[in-house]
Amino acid sequence: MKNKIVPLIIFDTETNGLTKNDSVLSISAVKVFYDIENEKFLKDYEEYDRYYFIKDGEEENKEAINVNGLTRNEIEKRRGDNDYPKFFYEDIESFKKFCAGVNHFIGHNINFDLKYINDYIEVKYTFDTMFSNRYIMKIPCSYGYKNPRLSEAAEFYQIDVNQYSFHSSLDDVKITAKVFRKMCKNKEKSAITFINKN
Repeated sequence: MKNKIVPLIIFDTETNGLTKNDSVLSISAVKVFYDIENEKFLKDYEEYDRYYFIKDGEEENKEAINVNGLTRNEIEKRRGDNDYPKFFYEDIESFKKFCAGVNHFIGHNINFDLKYINDYIEVKYTFDTMFSNRYIMKIPCSYGYKNPRLSEAAEFYQIDVNQYSFHSSLDDVKITAKVFRKMCKNKEKSAITFINKN
């Protein structure tokens, strides 16, 4: 019987605010491949990492920029000599092409990131490493258990994050991918159930 290989996309955005109308300043993704029959990830993967400027006429959200560090100068530096479009939605077709043929999307607080791509890319199934770890990690708060930050999930799964910078979209993607892999290996604690968005 031929192995069934399923592509999965783990992605993250950094934005100029919290609403759907705020500019996407960076989007990063890793496409990994899972062998269902043998229950293992393949070594092959593909990477996507792009940076964009704030839309003309939109004010810089200082709180957001303080978190993600994506000032205009930093964006220019990270774009380098690449000549893709200056603004995210002018470049959405390239991300759409990267996602072609993938039905399963993973993220930490994925619903936040989905709102920036939902109008352009059909996302059938999602898995949220934040919400799914709420009742695994059981971090107490005033209303029961809180959703863990990515840094807390990384610590819980004993992931070395010294080489990464939180709130860098590509680094966040790589950490999320490691959390997801650890969850797949730890099935007695972590039920990997994708949510059908249709």
